[in-house]
Amino acid sequence: MTSDVREVMASIRMQMETEGEIEQIIRTSRTTEQAVQRAKAKMANIEEELRKSPSKLLEQKLAMYQSFVEKVEAGLRARPPLPKGEEAVIAYDREHTLKEIKEIARSKGLSTSGDKKAIIRRILG
Repeated sequence: MTSDVREVMASIRMQMETEGEIEQIIRTSRTTEQAVQRAKAKMANIEEELRKSPSKLLEQKLAMYQSFVEKVEAGLRARPPLPKGEEAVIAYDREHTLKEIKEIARSKGLSTSGDKKAIIRRILG
């Protein structure tokens, strides 16, 4: 293999790894804001690595993270604000399973019919 082919292969491998890292950040973050914070922390690490030893691959990786953060932040700015009290519903939804929510509703004498968020809204009153 020529060095050009090796460089292209390394670039493709790095892109795939970076996409996997970003997907992992998305999957394991509880909120969009947390995903952005974690991506920015990763960007800081990459920038530190770049200062120590400049590399085209690291520059590409940094650019991918920057693109991800920019797109998500733009989406957050465009997102309409949640209705009043909806933050509590979302937090409750994340903290409890449907089974737990139905048990709480039963213990309070509330109906357990409907979707998970409808039951949560009844519980929160």
